[in-house]
Amino acid sequence: MPATEYFSHKFKEFGTELAHAHNLYYLIPSALLGVYKSQYLTNPHELVEGWGVTMKVSDKPLWKVNASEWNNLVDISEYLDSMQTFFGIVGNVPGLKEFLRDNSTRLELGEMQPGKRYSQLLTRGDIVVDRNSGQMKLVDANVVPLGLADMLALKRQGYEGVCEGELVASQFKNWLDFNYPEWKTGAIGIVSVKGAGPNLAHQFVSRVLSEYDIKSCVVDPVALEYGAGGVKVKEAGKISVLWNYVRGLFGIVPRVKDAWIGGEIGLINPPGLRLCETQAWYALLDLPKLQGVFAGAGVDIERLKAVVPETKLVKMERGDLWLCDDWDKNGPVFKKVDKSDLLEFGPQEPHGVFIKSFDTSGSKGVEYTRMKQLEETIYDVGKGKAVVAQREIPVTAGCKLELYAMLNPVSQKSQVVALGAMQKTPADHKIHGGTDTIQSLVGKE
Repeated sequence: MPATEYFSHKFKEFGTELAHAHNLYYLIPSALLGVYKSQYLTNPHELVEGWGVTMKVSDKPLWKVNASEWNNLVDISEYLDSMQTFFGIVGNVPGLKEFLRDNSTRLELGEMQPGKRYSQLLTRGDIVVDRNSGQMKLVDANVVPLGLADMLALKRQGYEGVCEGELVASQFKNWLDFNYPEWKTGAIGIVSVKGAGPNLAHQFVSRVLSEYDIKSCVVDPVALEYGAGGVKVKEAGKISVLWNYVRGLFGIVPRVKDAWIGGEIGLINPPGLRLCETQAWYALLDLPKLQGVFAGAGVDIERLKAVVPETKLVKMERGDLWLCDDWDKNGPVFKKVDKSDLLEFGPQEPHGVFIKSFDTSGSKGVEYTRMKQLEETIYDVGKGKAVVAQREIPVTAGCKLELYAMLNPVSQKSQVVALGAMQKTPADHKIHGGTDTIQSLVGKE
């Protein structure tokens, strides 16, 4: 439940403590510096040396999880576990991979390699709490997430909440031992573009891993060298496993693709992994002809549907609204509908809808609309492609929770390694990171 007595607390600037203690802030490209100064920074000292912007942090948890809410988080972890089955399902449903590929631009499905095993390491589940029912809902599952550095830094500075660096390291080692047992023959290279916003956060995570005997470094993709000895980088020598945070990696460094396919290097977050995070899956769970496929893969359909918002697959075509309501041997089955039949709202619910592209991540590819502008917004987001229409959830206290989980490769169950909370100031329909966001760890009652 929200720790309301802390909401009026004077929030410390992230920069006054964490940025200086851990060199942890978010870089701003010099071309955008003037824009950030004029539009986003509320206090001059939010801008720190190196042209970076800090985040605000509460010195006490914005939220404390009670026993009932913890059980709710366990159910959400079940969804994160089930994401691993989606790679097998997409190969068993005619037209599904093509449907997802043709209606997305950033999932990199064209780079998926036959015969290679895809497995997420770290997932961040973004969660809101319905103020009417008290139920937690998973509104975004990100398999290439940022934010773990913030959680680890807060814990190191003595802030209260759920986050264990030692657990992160041990789960990482377990995953590496299972997937790439030769990982100790070289360093773990965190692929991050030099000068990009999250680069310093990746450097912080690298330092934490190194403290737990996981040799690691941060490397710009253009600095990777490939030769007879495998993949190398001048500063660290041989790289045994790449932990990728760059879209289009194979296009930037084609030889990395060859090395991965040939088994010369391990690759965490390979292009194509994002297939399992698209919120199109929320709607696919509800299609009658696909439920047997999900059940056959061991997915508890009703349990998963209970932890995600009501979601539909829709598109605008020739001025008409079309809803996907089933699947057949040729692919998705769309029928023409009236917008009034798309979603049903209760008397206590806000009549708002989120329209999301298949490759949404955070606030990108997301538009909030009311029913009056529904068709226009669907067209603006999709441009003729299918999109996700998702019922707005009345959010408790303007807060979003962030569940960081690492997959145990043996049990195929996720282990919660950190819990964070984020509050937008002022409150907004979309809650995401930025200079107008307050963060904290989540406590336990």
